Amino acid sequence: MMDLIIDLDNHSFSVDNIKQENFNVVNFYRKASQDIEIKKFGFKVSVIQLPYGDELVHLYTENDSSDPKENPFLLGKVEFYNADPESSVMFNVVAFNKRESFEDSFEIKIPKPPKPYPSWVWNSEVNVWESPVPKPVLIWDEDSQTWNLP
Repeated sequence: MMDLIIDLDNHSFSVDNIKQENFNVVNFYRKASQDIEIKKFGFKVSVIQLPYGDELVHLYTENDSSDPKENPFLLGKVEFYNADPESSVMFNVVAFNKRESFEDSFEIKIPKPPKPYPSWVWNSEVNVWESPVPKPVLIWDEDSQTWNLP
């Protein structure tokens, strides 16, 4: 999980609160002082898998000027599931308010998921943790309505 903060005072973005667990969740916040007029505020973001260039997420949102002035104000969140661990993703973000816009890009490295057990080994070809013994295949038994080993 991480937070992307859109700062209307400084026309800038920042990334905060990066955590390994739930890394595929991005919370978007808007931050503005009381004297900033919020009118036709919106933002758009695309998340690009590097080095391939595949777009994982594309989001566009617009809010009217009646949004509360809470600081920071949670705008929403995005989840993406198809980023490869140990690769990088590029966040391209554009924010606009009162017909003014500003943009930035952030490259973030996607971590491996936490190791589930000490004996498991990372398989970098398929980007998963694997047990030292293959997972058993189960077969459905319709008569007993149970899963059984072959």
